Amino acid sequence: MKQINELNKSIKKDIIVENLMISNGVYLLVSHPKVGKSMFAQQLAFSLTTGEDFLGFKVNPSHVLYITTEGDINQLNDRFKLMKLKPNVNKLHIIDIDDIPDFYIRDIERDIHELTFDKEPLVIIIDMFKDIKFDTSYDLNNYQEINDVVFKKLKELCRKYNATLLVTHHLNKRDETMGSVGLNADVSGIMKLKESKNNYNKLTLDYKGRDLGRLELNLKRNENQTFSVIDENTDDETDYNLLLFIK
Repeated sequence: MKQINELNKSIKKDIIVENLMISNGVYLLVSHPKVGKSMFAQQLAFSLTTGEDFLGFKVNPSHVLYITTEGDINQLNDRFKLMKLKPNVNKLHIIDIDDIPDFYIRDIERDIHELTFDKEPLVIIIDMFKDIKFDTSYDLNNYQEINDVVFKKLKELCRKYNATLLVTHHLNKRDETMGSVGLNADVSGIMKLKESKNNYNKLTLDYKGRDLGRLELNLKRNENQTFSVIDENTDDETDYNLLLFIK
């Protein structure tokens, strides 16, 4: 039993991204296919490795382990060039399909073990969740199995290696996280990225966090495929429809 004023400094959680992520948490980034999850995740990786603001929010400079299950390091590099972003290569570590043909979590942990640091945090980005395999099979739609097999292991990795985890995943046709509601219930926060029906360059980021509350941001997709925050009164849809009319 502890009193509220008995602070354990060894497990004190730090801000990773202001208003969005704290250390040792497991976060979901969800959207429909082809909306821009990977670009969003790479923009986050750039900010964390360079210390530059992410969507206007302060970040805690971190090492990033980026696990891409659907591409390779060349594809990631091409995307960074398209976005005109230059991450700190000394802090960006990549696992791709050439490193691990089958993405078992035990093999990923082996690489995480080599990337623990005394001072700077470690953020692990897994893009995509559906491709990660666990030693025990599970039903994506079963609440208990999601908790016992998936999140038990992911949270263990965060605690063991003082890491923060962001995992990309899909929405279903009802705009809900694909699979059991346990995916939403067990995470520290969930970021839902949705395109406007009339303008694919206008998006919303709906954030729900256990420790950081609720946040909704209006975003625009720039020409270089990066995201930035826009004022809620900006009438981009009118401009888009006017452009269509002129064409």
